Amino acid sequence: MSRPRIAARGIRASGKPGRPRKPDAKRRSKVIGVRVSEEEMAILEENSDGQDLSGFLRRAGLGEERAGKIPRANREIAGQLARIGNNVNQLVRLAHTGRFPPYLEPVLKRVFQELARYRRELLGRPR
Repeated sequence: MSRPRIAARGIRASGKPGRPRKPDAKRRSKVIGVRVSEEEMAILEENSDGQDLSGFLRRAGLGEERAGKIPRANREIAGQLARIGNNVNQLVRLAHTGRFPPYLEPVLKRVFQELARYRRELLGRPR
């Protein structure tokens, strides 16, 4: 017996999986190449405090302020939570296919939501 298709997170209205494409004006397609010395690179990495260097430079160059430094431990824990959340999300998707006990689906969804909330709090991001 086939189950009706449920619109799961990550499935677009077109039926294609994944995130919808950004409009051309918002898509980051331009690349800037910058050469720096070893000393400059060390300073940039130290100032970025473990953040993604390209994002750090983009925010700095565009004058965007960051809401304080996020401790390295928080970023590491947030990364672990994201990986755990990804595994939970895969289990939820499996539940949608009917190959998983249906009574666990709401529990897994709640766990996934809590993991995402903890991760946002660790990174100082609003809901």
